[in-house]
Amino acid sequence: METNNHVLNTNESQLMPKVAIIIPCYNLDGYLDNCLNCCILQTYKNVQIIAINDGSTDNTGKTINQYAAIDERVMPLHLDNGGVSRARKIAISKSDADYFFFLDGDDSMPLNTIEVMVNNAIQSGADIVVANMFWEKDNGFELVENPQIGKIDALGFIRRLVAERDFSLGAKLYASKLFTSNINYYEDLKRGEDALLSMQLIQKANYVFGIPDVAYYYRNRLTSISRTNNPKTSYFHQVFEARFKVEEFALECGVDKSDFGLARYICFALVVYLTNVGRTNLSRKLIIEKTNTYLINNSEFRKYYKQHFKKNYYRLVMYYYFMMPHKLFSVYYKLFGKLL
Repeated sequence: METNNHVLNTNESQLMPKVAIIIPCYNLDGYLDNCLNCCILQTYKNVQIIAINDGSTDNTGKTINQYAAIDERVMPLHLDNGGVSRARKIAISKSDADYFFFLDGDDSMPLNTIEVMVNNAIQSGADIVVANMFWEKDNGFELVENPQIGKIDALGFIRRLVAERDFSLGAKLYASKLFTSNINYYEDLKRGEDALLSMQLIQKANYVFGIPDVAYYYRNRLTSISRTNNPKTSYFHQVFEARFKVEEFALECGVDKSDFGLARYICFALVVYLTNVGRTNLSRKLIIEKTNTYLINNSEFRKYYKQHFKKNYYRLVMYYYFMMPHKLFSVYYKLFGKLL
């Protein structure tokens, strides 16, 4: 993102839309200072920085209070641990901002992110502005680009998100009017909640506007819920609950069941389940029904899936045609899979 040296003075900033930067925080010692510093030092000054201490057991709450003491724009919220969705919901309810920008407490952004995002929102009239982000990899940060610049209709954007399985709330600016009383934050979910909130907001938006600027640095922490495979702490079963709810939203928005992106999205979920039998309990009827809809009865996609995802294809087809218990099928396929 190019550096913009123009900094709004106090009088100018009061005339500009207010942006609430919402930061859920849980046990972020060693990360939170960098996040809050990049918020305070934004070139766009009319910001409200809502830092939510979600029941942390380290010094996270103390750090938030220290920043609130030196900058009145920092609003500290201290809650019992209730999850990121509940934290966001409470923060949104306490804000009078015109726009919302979501930032995780271990992530950061360029110092002119909010200024660039607001300027594009005003100029385009879009309810959602989406930018690029850098994603942390083992050997550094990798650019994740938004493939479309300019105006994007809601249906097209939803198709893209489903196809790429990218439902991050990061690197996006949302008009506050989208957060109506009927928004469901799915507070009971620990995984997949971002996807469900994203789908609802896109449904309500007039359109999305894509820009080429980088607006987010995503840190890939190994201790996050989404990165752990421990069945006791990863909430693995919620992956499927969220995916099938995303499917419902996509169909409501006009995505066709023959859409390759949606078919891959659902088939991948079924394959993940069959690869991890025992960690959750989907009914055979449900698996057969969705395999039939998205693979068996979709000849064009079936050819594509067999060509590009051979092992996944045979896993679903074999399960579809061979009647056997989940665990027995898992053992059987492990033997058969070695021949592919």
